[in-house]
Amino acid sequence: MTRVEGGGVIGAGLSRTGTVSLQRALEILGQGPVWHMMTLFDLDLRTHLATMRKWMEVGRLYRERQSGNDTNKEARQTLLREILQGYNSFLDVPAIIHLEDLLEVFPEKKVVLSIRDSPEVWFNSYEKAVLPFARPSPWKDLGVWANLKTTPIGVIQDRFHEQAWRFILPEHLERVELIQFYEEWNEKAKRLVPKDRLIIVNVKEGWGPLVDGLGVPTPSEPFPKCNDVAELDKLVVPVRIIGFLGLLLYAVLGYLVTRKVASLVRRRLAHKEKDE
Repeated sequence: MTRVEGGGVIGAGLSRTGTVSLQRALEILGQGPVWHMMTLFDLDLRTHLATMRKWMEVGRLYRERQSGNDTNKEARQTLLREILQGYNSFLDVPAIIHLEDLLEVFPEKKVVLSIRDSPEVWFNSYEKAVLPFARPSPWKDLGVWANLKTTPIGVIQDRFHEQAWRFILPEHLERVELIQFYEEWNEKAKRLVPKDRLIIVNVKEGWGPLVDGLGVPTPSEPFPKCNDVAELDKLVVPVRIIGFLGLLLYAVLGYLVTRKVASLVRRRLAHKEKDE
């Protein structure tokens, strides 16, 4: 299907609500190109880093707004226009954090709130795929933690996660707190978005809710079912490998430095004993 000029949607659903399948579905319906968090990995390095910096700045301005300073609205919305230029639809973090601004910047677009069968189903998926990056811990995923904390690129990525989107999460990432976060997030989206602009979608239901909400024909091909966990695993494997190599490098350097220091200490002690 060809691109629908002036169409496109604003995503409001959290990560792990079928956003990759939804991205593909929107592209089939002519609502693309679609911005998604995974889009960052399709960019060349220079554009990748520049885009991360812009998202981090929007995140900083958002936090200022949350603290009571809403004088930067124009700056926030200008940055959002720059980042999302060339895209017709926007899904996933960090974009969904800025729902209120996007509603104003793109008043012609409808909003798709993607959900799961239950908060518990969402949590089980989120725990596996997102939490290693949301709160890196050597006890939960040593390889990811080592990459984000010890390698230059990993440190940059970790800073991006922290300043662009992680600040929306509750302080304690336990099951009860995250389930409450999911429920409150969805309720907030329903309050913010006018009913005539809101489309609630569970990707397990197929084309129905999406095409009905957009007022477009149902495609002949099946609704896409993208195994984004498998895709994420492909990305995470090299992240872990690089992390372990980083740990190994630090261990070797630590050993060499310790050996050098020990050698110097022995020489000084030997000279001291000789002088005595």
